[in-house]
Amino acid sequence: MSYRSFNARPTAISAAVATALFCYANLATAQEMAATLPEINVTASTEQTATGVVSGFVAKKTLTGSKTETPLLETPQSVSVVTRDEMNTRGAQNLVDALAYTPGVGAPYPDPNGDWQYIRGFFASQYLDGLRIVYSGGGGAVTMRTETWGLERVEVLRGPASVLYGTNAPGGIANSVSKRPTTEPIRELQVQVGNFDRKQAAFDIGGAIDEDGKLSYRLNGLIRDAGTSVDGIKNNRRYFAPAITWRPSSDTSFTLLAHYLSEDLSPRNFIPSKGTLFLNPLGQIPRNRNLGEPDYNVYTREQHAIGYAFEHRFNDALTLRQNFRFTDVNAYSRAISPTSFANLQADNRTVLRSASQAWRQSQTTNVDTHLEAKFDTGPVKHTSLVGFDYSQYEEDTRSASATAASIDIFNPVYGTRPTSAWTFATPTLQKQERPGVYLQDQAALGNWRFTLAGRYEQARTSTRNQTNLATTAKLEDSAFTKRLAALYLFDNGLAPYLSYSESFEPISGTDFFGKPFIPTKGVLYEAGLRYQPKNFNAMFSGALYQQKQKNNTMTDPDPTHVCTGGTLCSVQTGELRTQGVELEAKLTLDSGVNLTAAYAYTAGKYLKASAPAQDKAPTSLAPHTASVWADYELKNGPLNGLGFGAGARYVGKMWLDSANTQKLPSFTLVDAMLRYDLSKMDPKLKGARLAFNIQNLFDKVYYPGICSSSYCLYGEGRTTTATLSYGW
Repeated sequence: MSYRSFNARPTAISAAVATALFCYANLATAQEMAATLPEINVTASTEQTATGVVSGFVAKKTLTGSKTETPLLETPQSVSVVTRDEMNTRGAQNLVDALAYTPGVGAPYPDPNGDWQYIRGFFASQYLDGLRIVYSGGGGAVTMRTETWGLERVEVLRGPASVLYGTNAPGGIANSVSKRPTTEPIRELQVQVGNFDRKQAAFDIGGAIDEDGKLSYRLNGLIRDAGTSVDGIKNNRRYFAPAITWRPSSDTSFTLLAHYLSEDLSPRNFIPSKGTLFLNPLGQIPRNRNLGEPDYNVYTREQHAIGYAFEHRFNDALTLRQNFRFTDVNAYSRAISPTSFANLQADNRTVLRSASQAWRQSQTTNVDTHLEAKFDTGPVKHTSLVGFDYSQYEEDTRSASATAASIDIFNPVYGTRPTSAWTFATPTLQKQERPGVYLQDQAALGNWRFTLAGRYEQARTSTRNQTNLATTAKLEDSAFTKRLAALYLFDNGLAPYLSYSESFEPISGTDFFGKPFIPTKGVLYEAGLRYQPKNFNAMFSGALYQQKQKNNTMTDPDPTHVCTGGTLCSVQTGELRTQGVELEAKLTLDSGVNLTAAYAYTAGKYLKASAPAQDKAPTSLAPHTASVWADYELKNGPLNGLGFGAGARYVGKMWLDSANTQKLPSFTLVDAMLRYDLSKMDPKLKGARLAFNIQNLFDKVYYPGICSSSYCLYGEGRTTTATLSYGW
């Protein structure tokens, strides 16, 4: 069943188009001036850009850290970059896989329906090409998904990022960068098979359209039919992403970015802790157990997105940029699933269930326009930004519930349907608007680098009853956030820095008594050091930080405070502090060696909270995590062209309950890779490569973090893929 009830609002689109037309009018003048100048031939440079291809694991530039193309060495805050080569080498299938070896990043919720990351103990906001992906409630059913096959890199900015990106939690953001058109030809076909009935085909093609390279294109996509480690849970996807770049002159570029994604998935159910994490006298619940109805449960999502990246350089000092995207997401879910997070009955084998279904549609409009100015004031060189961004999100929701038969967790009998008539909830329309203005100055004085930034933002949220068109809730918040940083760039490649930044994040909803939540506010103090060697390709970084978040929400400790859906309400209990150390190394050598290694110590504590959380650590946060991956490709000898690699990921013990009386066990997962360049066997196979990737090589049983005394989730079992790719 499909459901559509409203159209895209034109406000932000009109503003975006008007700005682009204004820039194009200036372009005509620039072209007339260029006609009187002698022709200059430009030779392409192999120097890295912040959005282009990176050979190996070591990225040298970033846009995420400052919205300007800044060397990573000169960025005064923790930033990690996962390149396309690294994703390919490790066989990353989603954003969770892509960031699995990144310090400070955790993924406690294994879910094919969403990519949920936590940074430094806080839920991480996701961005695509610098524009926010708005998180939806209801399990994120209408949150836009990001397909990693269509990405050139993923960048993680740790710490508050509200100054440049608006409302966010203090942990940080994950910004994905799309593959862009290039004048160099790109031709790649790929087929992949794996366990859990995985079958996938993908392509990536691009290049110049005309002889002078003013027009170029990129087209990538994939088709996947797959299951998961849980019986009856599907992971099917269709993805298609065209892009075109027009460069009418060396000063102007306009890149159209679009994609279509369709998913045929299944809801994943919680299962009882007694029989997974804790002993059940009747036995252990199998890791592949589905407590829903495999032939009845469905979860489909379809999304369309179109946008652009526009840039016009007026002269050597002034450059205008605008990024825009409109996204439409439709989702439908129908499920019979355990109630109350899989509370187990007294017989240790029966779980009560209920039925639900929901129709959701969301539309998101994002536009970010900023003017970059480069100028000098005496000996100080400035790169300054003044910008305005606007985000509008609307979500239309209709849902229904019914009763359903219980299920035996050890001897499930499937085939049941809802046992009562559907009860429809009040349909709602929620609207969010977030306009913001920001200023930033990056100043260079000799070897010193200083950053000063400020932002004022408003956040307006309203919820409307679609039956009587009455507004049932309305929130308006605003905040000014700032960022200060200083860095010194030594001639030997060392760059120590100090940084202070702030975050602001409105929270929708109310507590049990109907009191609206107030925004959270976060602050960060960070001291860091980066090192970029002169004589080999590597980047080393370390950071020592402390950050706090005020007005934090947590589960209401009163078991009688039950909200809609049968779950416990939330309360705002005060202040959460996290502090720690992060270390990271990335290396790519001409000899064929790649390496990435990371360690993070993250200590969390509720400084102000209601009992039993007061002075306790948060749940699902591992104080110690570490990872290392290394691979090597032989360049000579009879095994020339053979590559192999392995990695290990360690996650320490986590608290299971807010009173800190029980812990989840630590775990170590081992991954491996083997690949071969088939042209070394036969020159006629030039461009063909075969790769095998295994995640969780030893099929370790583990619990990644989303567990309690009553419910839990297993981590993913051994996952294997074989990939045959051909490029020409």
